[in-house]
Amino acid sequence: MRLSLKVLRRHGFDAIHACNPPDLIFLVALFYKLFFGKKFIFDQHDINPELYEVKFGKKGFFHKLLTFFERCTFKLADGSLATNETLKGRAIETGKMPPDKVWVVRSFPDIERFKRTTPDESAKRGRRYLAGYVGIMAEQDGVEYLVRAMDHIVNGQGRDDIGCVIIGDGPDYDRLRALAAELNLLDHVEFTGYLSGAPLLEKLSACDIGVIPDPPNVCNDKLSMNKVFEYMALGMPFVLICAEN
Repeated sequence: MRLSLKVLRRHGFDAIHACNPPDLIFLVALFYKLFFGKKFIFDQHDINPELYEVKFGKKGFFHKLLTFFERCTFKLADGSLATNETLKGRAIETGKMPPDKVWVVRSFPDIERFKRTTPDESAKRGRRYLAGYVGIMAEQDGVEYLVRAMDHIVNGQGRDDIGCVIIGDGPDYDRLRALAAELNLLDHVEFTGYLSGAPLLEKLSACDIGVIPDPPNVCNDKLSMNKVFEYMALGMPFVLICAEN
């Protein structure tokens, strides 16, 4: 709110374009709609009630609160952007938004810039094959399944011809790296942290296959993962790791 007032004073604006999470930015928009007549565009990225359910394994009070925030956001919005048809349907059915005020805007990489480049061969560490992951590392993203798959391949099957590069950051980063160390995998699994631009493309260009470890659940089943389109833009084959509970 403080930053929005600074922008209003210095530059002025006609509309607020807010994405989520968090799902509380509608309160900032409410102020400007009431007192200044500004427009509010809601750019829906995630579905927080389901994310809460996945992370904590329950619904309860906070799930209801997040559902209330979501409905308030839709009710206040003059228009809504969705990343796929499923989220568009949610805005119309759950959010009661007019269909002509909801637009699907997909999150594709710019293929003129996001394309294969000279690979960083050091990422393979002299091995023949390299699997890669790029994205956020939170519990719901399932990167642990990738680490355990590497444990099965390297330690279970005795394969020494394949490595893995995990690109990104998130709240699960330290735990996942500690797990890889515990499983004696750090010689086979590299954690690069967050990368962008040329370093990101060089690492991904060295990969033979991309991995999508997001487990099926009430949240992931409705989202379009950026990593899917990034692998496709680079012409990389990719595999989905499905794990049973």
